[in-house]
Amino acid sequence: MLKKFLLIFICSLCLAEESSYFFGVDALDFRINEELSTSTLSYKNRDVKGHRMGILLGYKHFFNESFGFRIYGNFNYGSLIGEDMFSKKGFFVKSANFLTHLDALYNFCKCYEHEVGLYTGVSLGYINYDIKEQGYINAFDSALSFGFRISFIGGHSFELYRRFGLPINASTYKFNHLKIHQADNTGIRYFLHF
Repeated sequence: MLKKFLLIFICSLCLAEESSYFFGVDALDFRINEELSTSTLSYKNRDVKGHRMGILLGYKHFFNESFGFRIYGNFNYGSLIGEDMFSKKGFFVKSANFLTHLDALYNFCKCYEHEVGLYTGVSLGYINYDIKEQGYINAFDSALSFGFRISFIGGHSFELYRRFGLPINASTYKFNHLKIHQADNTGIRYFLHF
């Protein structure tokens, strides 16, 4: 049984689509929800929105024409603009992410020189928020993602994706507790495979 599995696996590697390293860029809209708790008050600020730009570098491998995986890292940087619930003043937040992703890829159509497919994956990493006049928040970042992808001749591909963040926690002051939930991201990516 094990020999048959290894033989099928080795043959699928020989017949695989194209496995390659890749470089990419992405642009996304994202939003966060925040909760601040102190010894005297508690409030929630929903739907703080912003934009990010990023770069990606990784490797993808297909076992056959339909199924594959990829692993990659990315760095993105952006900003958020929100409004303080008490003072009604606007605030500005800079955001930097360092993430590692693992995705399962599925191509459901090989049309002429194009491949059309879907993917789903998980990401783990580090996020830094620089909140003007309040300080820095450093935290663990994790998410689930889903996307639609299309590959073209010459090693180019585009993706439209949605990323759903899991809650993260961090302290900004000695007696204050800030809980940030990076609710979701919607973005587009371009990849060059080499």
